[in-house]
Amino acid sequence: MKTSGSMIGGTLNSADYQVFANYLVKFIQAYDAAGVPISLITAQNEPEYSPSNYPGSTFTSTQEANFIANNLGPAIRAAGLTTGILGYDHNWNDPSFPETILGDSSAAQYVTGTAWHCYAGDPSAQSTVEALYPSYGTYETECSGSQSSPVSDTFADTLDWELENLVVDGIRNYSKSVVTWNMALNPSGGPSMNCTTCTALVTVNNSADTATYNAEYYSLGQVSKFVKPGCGAHRLQHLRLGQRRGRRLPEPRRLRRAGGTELQHLRARTPSGWMRTASTSTTPCPPGPSPRSLDPRFHQHRRRHQLEHVVRGRQQQQRRLRGRHQRQHR
Repeated sequence: MKTSGSMIGGTLNSADYQVFANYLVKFIQAYDAAGVPISLITAQNEPEYSPSNYPGSTFTSTQEANFIANNLGPAIRAAGLTTGILGYDHNWNDPSFPETILGDSSAAQYVTGTAWHCYAGDPSAQSTVEALYPSYGTYETECSGSQSSPVSDTFADTLDWELENLVVDGIRNYSKSVVTWNMALNPSGGPSMNCTTCTALVTVNNSADTATYNAEYYSLGQVSKFVKPGCGAHRLQHLRLGQRRGRRLPEPRRLRRAGGTELQHLRARTPSGWMRTASTSTTPCPPGPSPRSLDPRFHQHRRRHQLEHVVRGRQQQQRRLRGRHQRQHR
């Protein structure tokens, strides 16, 4: 089915587009029959990356648009499924890829939105595409943590980076989801074909019968304590934020119940310290505790990394990229 004649490398033969689309429909139907409905699907994971030693496949933006328009979209619709299609599913550094898909009316009619990964670029790319195609959704769908050097800095580095880039800036730039790569891994970063430095929400040590909650767990915990089921988010249009230490503070987001106008306080760590949104609603979403109360290590690391935050954030993204590249060279 692929130009490489293998699961590894190459791209899908155009003659087999419909075969692959039919397979994905059967995948959705099988999961639904097992009680696991699939709400969203992407045509190809990381279509601009070709792994050398584990399964993968490339797509150009035009190829993916054609596949969605002529094969996957019609197949899902003909099967009577409500599963939506997300285009792209790759890094923040190439907004032109989803722009091509959403700009193709034949493909866009089947597309729910755009899926993004965190390994290159920054979350502002989400707003770039949102500004051009505001009727489509934005979804952050993958971001793997990676061990720092020294390893003892992993918790603080990951917590800082993910809160800023995924939770605060990700949502600020219209993302409807914050998704990490793995829920649980063993102490060696497995099971995995290559990455031995990747981290998950929880590290499970079967030999010692222990589970360790990592920074990813707490970064999602910060926002989940505030964003309750039924709450949505949209930009605060009229709140002006000042400059602190030469950096503009991230704009907060308004938290709102579906069908209502309720707001909720949200506090988050930024390169300049703490920020807090202002709530003016009389009926806010259910309140939660201050992020400082969720884990004592969060507060302990705050002062130590305040001045180093920007540099460490860049280093962390580079480590994430190196972790991904391990899959190619091992």
